[in-house]
Amino acid sequence: MKLLAGDLMLLLLDERTGHSIADSTRTPRVLAGAVLLDLIDAGAIRLAGPGDEAKPGRIMLSANKSADPILGDTLARIETARPMKPRAAIEKLSKGLQPRVLHRLTDEGLVRVEHHRALGIFPRTAWMPRGHRKALRDRLTPPFAHPDAPIEPRAAALISLLSAADAAPKIFPDRDRRVVTQRAKEIAAGDWAAKAARDAVRAVDAALTAAVVVSAVATGSA
Repeated sequence: MKLLAGDLMLLLLDERTGHSIADSTRTPRVLAGAVLLDLIDAGAIRLAGPGDEAKPGRIMLSANKSADPILGDTLARIETARPMKPRAAIEKLSKGLQPRVLHRLTDEGLVRVEHHRALGIFPRTAWMPRGHRKALRDRLTPPFAHPDAPIEPRAAALISLLSAADAAPKIFPDRDRRVVTQRAKEIAAGDWAAKAARDAVRAVDAALTAAVVVSAVATGSA
């Protein structure tokens, strides 16, 4: 199964450095949001509504399970906790997720691992994206080149997550940053998917906003 989280990670990898173009606060959380979207799309989870045992908006598991290792592990981690809000789930699931996604991309031949030493001393690992990243980027281009053109749900989901991570302009450096940023926000706010998926994207936004604020406060008080 090709995960939305895998495509998102591939897009976030800088072709020159092999590192994420989003910072270490945003990257794992936006990946966790992508995994939630994968689970919603697979019918493995849904958000509680009126009449459910859980409070409205909390994550509920359905009878559907996933054989995918990453999604299966995610379900197990959600299942062991009380029904959570999507924002809380993103914080929980973001821990340790990025390396798993990167190793999966490597196993699939979509990323090449390079080891080197920064300043000749500190060991660093670079995850160099292969040709599939360009194909993904090309699939996301039409909504920016032709704003009135229809947009497929998967492309809209990726653009929405890139917008949440403030990374959309970096995917299209040849276009006006302000125009790309605004268009990505319009797509994220659009009617491109079911309410549960749109709520999950909003939860990513909320989680990132809170995490960035906490990080800034911690840096300022250091």
